Amino acid sequence: MHKEFLSLSRWWILGISEKTRLILQIFLSIVVGFAFLHIYHNLMTVFNVWYYKTIVTATFALIVFMKLSRQATAIMKDYFQFEEINAILTEKNSQLNEAHEELHKTVEKLKELSVKDPLTGVYNRLLLYDTIVHASSQAKRRHEELFFLYFDLNKLKDINDVRGHAAGDMALVMVTKIILGHIRSEERLFRLGGDEFFLAVAAKKGPDKETGENFSAEERISRLAERISDAIKNVRFFHEAHEIPLSISIGIHRFNSHNSIEDEIDSADKKMYEVKIAKKRDYASQQE
Repeated sequence: MHKEFLSLSRWWILGISEKTRLILQIFLSIVVGFAFLHIYHNLMTVFNVWYYKTIVTATFALIVFMKLSRQATAIMKDYFQFEEINAILTEKNSQLNEAHEELHKTVEKLKELSVKDPLTGVYNRLLLYDTIVHASSQAKRRHEELFFLYFDLNKLKDINDVRGHAAGDMALVMVTKIILGHIRSEERLFRLGGDEFFLAVAAKKGPDKETGENFSAEERISRLAERISDAIKNVRFFHEAHEIPLSISIGIHRFNSHNSIEDEIDSADKKMYEVKIAKKRDYASQQE
């Protein structure tokens, strides 16, 4: 019943013009007036009421009805206007919420893009120092030792020169996937630029998961580096039907919190170059 009344009221207020509504009000008022005339005429017959009093009362009822009708119309008009405004505001608020969510997603995406390498998807230098500080404090809490692994993809320049930069980019992506496949999800791999990658990883003395044999923290990190190096060396990498051999040099350095982070990264970089030079010597001696 309430819904039907609101539907009828909405039609009365919004469904017809002001002129039509006024004509209907006059018509309804006349109907009500005649109804009162009929009622009072019957009363006059029964109770001997004077006829002029009947006319006066009916006229008064008509005027009152007209006034009340116009006031009711004004009130309902205000109500429906408020309802429309409220509906518009609700819709706008919903649109603003959606826009805010989209903006938040865009900002988060931009933040992620600002700290990620566009080619490989791993982190760039922007979060490097913060990550090392966090990894160092976490290693202390867990009574672990923190190590820096500095990676260098060997002969990337030769791949770029002979097979093109597209092949070099694919090689970097392949190496990235292999390294990520050997580390934990909470550990961050960084591309420092060109063919160099960096990883801060913690370890402590304990049994090997595969053999059960006890290893020191440094031995465990060395075994991790060997597994990564072997996986990259053994992968069959093709570009345009040409197989391209891949290899990597890894420098391992135990982090010393008493030194600056920059100096410790440089030490890991030097260890990597020592490994790289040793590999070149071994290759040269094998060619003799």
